[in-house]
Amino acid sequence: MEYTINEEFAKENGLSTDQVAALTGNVTEFHTNALANEKLAWDGKANTDAEAIINGAISSTQKTFNVELGRNEGEKHMDYLVRLNKTILGDSQTNVNKLKADYEEKLKNFDGSESLKADLDAAKEKLNGTLEKYADYDTLKERAGLVDGLTSENSELTKNVTFGAVKP
Repeated sequence: MEYTINEEFAKENGLSTDQVAALTGNVTEFHTNALANEKLAWDGKANTDAEAIINGAISSTQKTFNVELGRNEGEKHMDYLVRLNKTILGDSQTNVNKLKADYEEKLKNFDGSESLKADLDAAKEKLNGTLEKYADYDTLKERAGLVDGLTSENSELTKNVTFGAVKP
């Protein structure tokens, strides 16, 4: 960026045209160098601060999941976080699989308590008795239909006999 000194400033300070030209070149060079040094310092600080934030997040994650997994020399944070997550999720998956296997084993070998077994046997006996009683349901239904017909015939005959005996 080129800097210039305006005429008013030059007159107020008694600067000649040669002096203004010499100052302008030096000021531009000085400003460019100062700006570059300042930018370099800020870039370094920004990188340091970002590094500290990411390291804080990583250490917090390690403490939360109780994992001690060091970062390799020169390993990028993204790569490390992927590796850390795989470790955490792998451990969790291993625990889930172990618990699932234990659960399935318990289900397979479950015998139940003696009182539950006795109650179940008693219920089975009652059910079997009821099933035996009503096993021939179609025959019972047929007989019930016959009984209903015979009952209505008997009732009709009883009326006829009763009224027939009373006739004059």
